Amino acid sequence: MLFAAIVILALLVIAATAYVQYRLPVHTRNSGETWLLRILLAITGLGLGWLGVLWFAALPEYTRWVIFIMGFGLAHVPAFFVLYIKRKRGEYGSG
Repeated sequence: MLFAAIVILALLVIAATAYVQYRLPVHTRNSGETWLLRILLAITGLGLGWLGVLWFAALPEYTRWVIFIMGFGLAHVPAFFVLYIKRKRGEYGSG
Protein backbone atom coordinates (compact mmCIF):
# COMPACT_ATOMS: atom_id res chain seq x y z
CA MET A 1 0.00 0.00 0.00
CA LEU A 2 2.83 2.40 0.85
CA PHE A 3 4.58 1.64 -2.44
CA ALA A 4 1.39 2.33 -4.41
CA ALA A 5 0.98 5.70 -2.69
CA ILE A 6 4.59 6.59 -3.41
CA VAL A 7 4.16 5.65 -7.08
CA ILE A 8 1.01 7.76 -7.39
CA LEU A 9 2.74 10.77 -5.83
CA ALA A 10 5.75 10.24 -8.07
CA LEU A 11 3.51 10.21 -11.14
CA LEU A 12 1.87 13.46 -10.05
CA VAL A 13 5.15 15.28 -9.54
CA ILE A 14 6.53 13.95 -12.82
CA ALA A 15 3.42 15.35 -14.53
CA ALA A 16 4.20 18.69 -12.85
CA THR A 17 7.79 18.39 -14.09
CA ALA A 18 6.65 17.81 -17.66
CA TYR A 19 4.28 20.80 -17.46
CA VAL A 20 7.04 23.09 -16.17
CA GLN A 21 9.48 21.98 -18.86
CA TYR A 22 6.81 22.50 -21.52
CA ARG A 23 5.76 25.97 -20.28
CA LEU A 24 9.16 27.45 -19.39
CA PRO A 25 9.93 28.77 -22.89
CA VAL A 26 6.66 30.71 -22.91
CA HIS A 27 7.60 32.60 -19.76
CA THR A 28 11.28 33.31 -20.37
CA ARG A 29 12.83 35.97 -22.60
CA ASN A 30 15.29 33.80 -24.48
CA SER A 31 16.56 30.26 -24.75
CA GLY A 32 19.51 31.08 -22.48
CA GLU A 33 17.18 31.86 -19.59
CA THR A 34 15.12 28.79 -20.36
CA TRP A 35 18.16 26.51 -20.21
CA LEU A 36 19.49 28.18 -17.08
CA LEU A 37 16.18 27.55 -15.29
CA ARG A 38 16.07 23.98 -16.57
CA ILE A 39 19.58 23.30 -15.31
CA LEU A 40 18.84 24.86 -11.90
CA LEU A 41 15.64 22.82 -11.56
CA ALA A 42 17.47 19.65 -12.61
CA ILE A 43 20.30 20.19 -10.10
CA THR A 44 17.79 20.94 -7.35
CA GLY A 45 15.77 17.89 -8.33
CA LEU A 46 18.81 15.63 -8.31
CA GLY A 47 19.70 16.93 -4.85
CA LEU A 48 16.21 16.36 -3.47
CA GLY A 49 16.08 12.90 -5.03
CA TRP A 50 19.45 12.01 -3.54
CA LEU A 51 18.36 13.25 -0.11
CA GLY A 52 15.19 11.18 -0.35
CA VAL A 53 17.20 8.07 -1.14
CA LEU A 54 19.50 8.73 1.81
CA TRP A 55 16.59 9.44 4.13
CA PHE A 56 14.81 6.19 3.20
CA ALA A 57 17.90 3.98 2.87
CA ALA A 58 16.22 1.11 4.74
CA LEU A 59 13.55 0.64 2.06
CA PRO A 60 13.99 -1.76 -0.86
CA GLU A 61 15.95 -0.51 -3.86
CA TYR A 62 12.95 -0.28 -6.21
CA THR A 63 11.17 1.93 -3.68
CA ARG A 64 14.23 4.16 -3.35
CA TRP A 65 14.25 4.65 -7.14
CA VAL A 66 10.66 5.82 -7.02
CA ILE A 67 11.51 8.12 -4.11
CA PHE A 68 14.41 9.52 -6.14
CA ILE A 69 12.06 10.26 -9.04
CA MET A 70 9.59 11.83 -6.63
CA GLY A 71 12.33 14.03 -5.15
CA PHE A 72 13.40 15.12 -8.62
CA GLY A 73 9.85 16.06 -9.50
CA LEU A 74 9.27 17.76 -6.16
CA ALA A 75 11.76 20.47 -7.13
CA HIS A 76 9.42 21.44 -9.99
CA VAL A 77 6.20 21.71 -7.95
CA PRO A 78 6.62 25.37 -6.89
CA ALA A 79 7.39 26.34 -10.50
CA PHE A 80 4.34 24.36 -11.60
CA PHE A 81 2.04 26.43 -9.41
CA VAL A 82 3.62 29.72 -10.51
CA LEU A 83 3.36 28.86 -14.21
CA TYR A 84 -0.14 27.46 -13.84
CA ILE A 85 -1.38 30.61 -12.11
CA LYS A 86 0.31 32.78 -14.75
CA ARG A 87 -1.39 30.78 -17.48
CA LYS A 88 -4.81 31.10 -15.84
CA ARG A 89 -4.31 34.87 -15.52
CA GLY A 90 -3.23 35.13 -19.15
CA GLU A 91 0.25 36.37 -18.26
CA TYR A 92 2.81 35.37 -20.82
CA GLY A 93 6.43 36.27 -21.15
CA SER A 94 8.06 37.45 -24.33
CA GLY A 95 9.60 34.03 -25.08
